[in-house]
Amino acid sequence: MNPPMLLAEKLLDTLYELEARSSSLSWDKDELKDYLPGHIRYKMIASMLRQLNYNTTPGEFMFHVFKRGIPEDDELSGDVTDFLRLFGNFHRHHNIGDVGMTFLFLYTFRQRLHYALVDDLFVSGYGSVEPGMQIMTYMKERLLTEVSWIDQLLNMIVDPKKLSFDKDLLIKEYGYPTDDLEAIDLDWI
Repeated sequence: MNPPMLLAEKLLDTLYELEARSSSLSWDKDELKDYLPGHIRYKMIASMLRQLNYNTTPGEFMFHVFKRGIPEDDELSGDVTDFLRLFGNFHRHHNIGDVGMTFLFLYTFRQRLHYALVDDLFVSGYGSVEPGMQIMTYMKERLLTEVSWIDQLLNMIVDPKKLSFDKDLLIKEYGYPTDDLEAIDLDWI
């Protein structure tokens, strides 16, 4: 059995999805009302931020973390430093004491990778691309395995407490939307 998904992991995945699926990303809640999948993801992100005690809107979250909106925490900085030292010379080329800059750099890389890998829908159903799709699926899985350390580090920075994603709790206490996002996404393709 797989371990439960971390709240930070779900938050970051939802941020990646919002950015990848929005043609012109707007972090303005009112502007996203015209794009229902984006509006729902915005509400999901807002509720997860509330549970994590970030006093910020989804649009301000990235700047909040980058500007050291996470608590000044020597233990967290030490954890990030120790984690990055596992990867050799990385710490010689970057100021790993700057958690905000590390977060921004790795988040941007991970978001771009997500964007490149997110949608296979445009080729599904075409038998002639089956071998190519099998290769792409294999490569996608390999790439995601190779960057799993980035996901672990981003999760650590966003939520050092490592809270589990509990959808029922988010719905009950933080206003997490209950819409069928998968069906809504399909309607908007």
